[in-house]
Amino acid sequence: MVWACFKGREKGPLIFWDKEQWGKTIKATSFTSHIVPHFHQFWQEQSQLQLDYVYLQQDGASPHQAAYTQNHFRTLGIWGYFLDWPPSSPDCNPIENLWRTLKQRIRHHNPFPTTNEALHTAIEEEWAAITPDELEALVDSLPTRLREVKNSSFFLPFNFLILLTTSFYIGPSCSGWLLRLLRSGLPTPPFFFLFHLSFPYCLYYNISLPDVSSAK
Repeated sequence: MVWACFKGREKGPLIFWDKEQWGKTIKATSFTSHIVPHFHQFWQEQSQLQLDYVYLQQDGASPHQAAYTQNHFRTLGIWGYFLDWPPSSPDCNPIENLWRTLKQRIRHHNPFPTTNEALHTAIEEEWAAITPDELEALVDSLPTRLREVKNSSFFLPFNFLILLTTSFYIGPSCSGWLLRLLRSGLPTPPFFFLFHLSFPYCLYYNISLPDVSSAK
């Protein structure tokens, strides 16, 4: 397992998780002990360089969101600088593209790594080869990502409610009732009522996302 970060055109530390010493899985205690000191130092350095605090983005992994970790962030004085992101939103995180790029280049690495040691070296080499321009392009893509998510979210509850009501009426417990109703030629008021009831809800539904149009 590998952890890394970047800010603007600058790459942060690349950390290889030591399973033998730190544990086979990343938990809140080991995360704060072995990962947080590295990115906290990087955060301090970058904040000093730009003469302002750098805001942080991370996904909703349990070691990140655990109460133990949050308390640790508060102790360090950085908890207030984490941006609030919706859960399960990898499309909003540019580092996911960076991971994909890294994996693609390792697949074409020459020679192809066939041992843990060789893979370790290949990851370090390909990470070092990522250019500042590539990083900046990912950062610049963030406002577009957020706009696309906000635009696509208009249909989410509508589709969910239609799926919910449809599955309710064609589910195993109600399939016989629905079949008899359809054969009788009568309309299905509950379905159409819920269908139309869901539409005005979807019309005004919106997802709350941070405004990063001018942030890098």
